[in-house]
Amino acid sequence: MERSLRTLALSGLMLSTLGFGQFALGVGVAAGTEITNQGFIDYLKDDGKTSATISSNTVTATVTRVYAVDVSHDAASLTSCASTSTVVYGTASAVLTYTLTNPGNGADSYTLSTSAVDAGGNPAGTATVATSPVSLAADASTPVEVAYTLPTAQTVGAVYHVNLNATSVGDTTQTDTTNVQCIQVVANLDLTFKGDNGPTIVAPGSTTAFTHTLTNTGTGPLSSSNTTLSAAHSDTAFTATYTFGDATDPANPPTQYATAQEAFAALGDLAPGASATLTVTVKAPLTAAAGKQDKLTITADINDLDPATTGYTNLQTTPASVTDTLVIGTTAATLQKTQAVCTLENGTLSCAAPSTDAIKAKPCELIGYVLTATNTGQLSIPGASIRDAIPNSSTLYSIKPTNTTNPLLVKIGNGNYVPLNTITYPIAATTTVSMAYDMNKDTLIDAKDLMPVSTSYGVTLLTRVETGAECGAAPVIPTP
Repeated sequence: MERSLRTLALSGLMLSTLGFGQFALGVGVAAGTEITNQGFIDYLKDDGKTSATISSNTVTATVTRVYAVDVSHDAASLTSCASTSTVVYGTASAVLTYTLTNPGNGADSYTLSTSAVDAGGNPAGTATVATSPVSLAADASTPVEVAYTLPTAQTVGAVYHVNLNATSVGDTTQTDTTNVQCIQVVANLDLTFKGDNGPTIVAPGSTTAFTHTLTNTGTGPLSSSNTTLSAAHSDTAFTATYTFGDATDPANPPTQYATAQEAFAALGDLAPGASATLTVTVKAPLTAAAGKQDKLTITADINDLDPATTGYTNLQTTPASVTDTLVIGTTAATLQKTQAVCTLENGTLSCAAPSTDAIKAKPCELIGYVLTATNTGQLSIPGASIRDAIPNSSTLYSIKPTNTTNPLLVKIGNGNYVPLNTITYPIAATTTVSMAYDMNKDTLIDAKDLMPVSTSYGVTLLTRVETGAECGAAPVIPTP
């Protein structure tokens, strides 16, 4: 009994690696691995000096198969982003890289699936993987590329959410979902605005059209939502309307807008690389005095935008502007009349050099009068006509135009303008004759017939001196 008590008086007790609570194995230990465990007791023998050890029996644990899966870029939901990359507006496709890991303790294969939605959770674009399933050894990882085709109709600032799911083939209850990378559509905004005009001389009350070219030199669409067109007159008595419509077809005139910004809004998006023509129609005040001037400045300014929320980056350093300058001009003209004695021999008309000097003419001789009108002002002259009264003691036998480009219309007395070739001669003394060129060839003489600045037009009147003497038959003047 005393020996037994001494035997139980242990100097120490050790249970090596027994720890029953430690049998829960970490994932990654190969399945089928045997883990053995044995305990020991150390004590002193009866002499109290000699140490001894007794071992326990050996226990064995075999590691079972554990399946698991892990995909990088875990996200809170399908419409949240674990990471975000950007693509330029108009990009057709992109590649996103995920990491697939086998955290299990044996080789496994994984079935992959994808989805893509917009910020509202609606399907957007197409996401695909090249290979599924993918096989991995225990604890191994591999990159997985997801090819994403963006929607055809893109909006700058839009965010698309691309999700990759993985499911263990060995244990289909082991899945990793909601692994979302995002793509945001971004664009740089820039432009050119060209086409300064003037100074242009205009008449009071007139309208003048100017054109300017707006070009999108950025990578995203320009629109009235991200760019502002503004205009300012130096003289507010002048007014203007604006259009980006086709102003080249008079039969279908475009809509005119009170502001450049309204015209821009009607245009819609201006695609990258595209240009649009802004037509500005300026009306001068009817009462404007000569020399009055207006400078109309039109400015194209890209708005300040937050790239993080809009996707736009503004590359414009200073607003672009163009200027149309108008000056109210003056209308002025001169009319010179020269004369010369002419002869008619065998159907051939010959005249001396015309001059403003006084001449002497015999009874029955022919006198040619040349009337030359010159526009000496700053504006085209509307509806200009030359008027003359046949001199006393004379008869008019011929009117000859000096301008053969435009038809000459003639009015006798208070009649109507008719073509020159319909006039009947002779025309008696003191009769008033009006002559005008049909500049727009519409058979009418009105304000639409404009005599250009610095041009000269004229007519030659051939008369015969009638003094009561017998001059014989009327002369046959060659047709002009």
